Amino acid sequence: FTLVILTFLLTIFGTFMTRSGIVQSVHAFGQDTKLAWIFVGFMGFAIVVTFGLLIWRLPQLRSRGQLDSLLSREGAFLLNNWILVFTAFFVLFATMYPTLSEAIRGERLTVGIPFFNKWMVPIGLTLLLLTGIGPLIAWRKASAGNLKYQFTWPTLSAVVTLLGCLALGITSSVAAIICFCFCAFTGGTIVQEFVRGVRIRRKNTGSDIFSAFLGMLLRGRRRYGGYIVHVGIVLMFIGFGGQAYKKEKQVEMKPGQEIQFAGYSLKMLKLRHDEDRQKEMVTAEVLVSVRGKEIDRLQPAMWYYTNKNSDRTTEVAIRRSPAEDLYI
Repeated sequence: FTLVILTFLLTIFGTFMTRSGIVQSVHAFGQDTKLAWIFVGFMGFAIVVTFGLLIWRLPQLRSRGQLDSLLSREGAFLLNNWILVFTAFFVLFATMYPTLSEAIRGERLTVGIPFFNKWMVPIGLTLLLLTGIGPLIAWRKASAGNLKYQFTWPTLSAVVTLLGCLALGITSSVAAIICFCFCAFTGGTIVQEFVRGVRIRRKNTGSDIFSAFLGMLLRGRRRYGGYIVHVGIVLMFIGFGGQAYKKEKQVEMKPGQEIQFAGYSLKMLKLRHDEDRQKEMVTAEVLVSVRGKEIDRLQPAMWYYTNKNSDRTTEVAIRRSPAEDLYI
């Protein structure tokens, strides 16, 4: 209940920071003192009412269960919740730090993106690992035999991924490799849970694989729906890890000019100007080659809309491949 209350209050406080102008934001309604006091009054009212009710009802809300062991699924949930709470207040403090420093020291010190990236990476990796560990640990208290039985395949998935990264030479970022290994571990956990669930269902009902799979999902919607959420988390972290290998370069090119970038030869062949009833289009044709062999022709463009004041859009040309995407 406390976490639910804090979530609501922090949501209101986030809106207050953005709209009142306390934190610099394009969404602020200017330095509106009256609006700020309305927010403060509402937040004070919400704190008094919600925590007042919580304290009043505390005897009925006390948990009757006890934590038997930290090495249990309950322990993993508890650790996960503490990390999330710490993360929330860390981000809150870092976001408010410029305002606090200005109020206390009279000097506004900014906190940039690199600061958040530096400190949130280990926290995020820990949460990712717990996402994979949680379903593997037994309720109440885990035994050594149970841990060995549950962790074998997910751990093997992580080891294979590590060897694959080393074999492919994608070793420039240690954090990214750890991220990929933890993604494989969590993915292995999810696959293992689905496979074992189908196997047990088939054994108990004598049905085929497809019927057993559907029956398992229908009987355990919350459990297997949670695993699907975990798949989404794994995909997010694969994207985060991939950011470590992103390469960018900004150059000015004229027709006929050629540059080398990330193993590609990019030659700008020509510029083309077109118009329709809504916009003007300036399109570049770029020849993409690898080791002297043409592999694609990309056409990035800038569109200038005539019915709006200096409004334009960038039409990005993308060459997609299983290993990487090339944006121009």
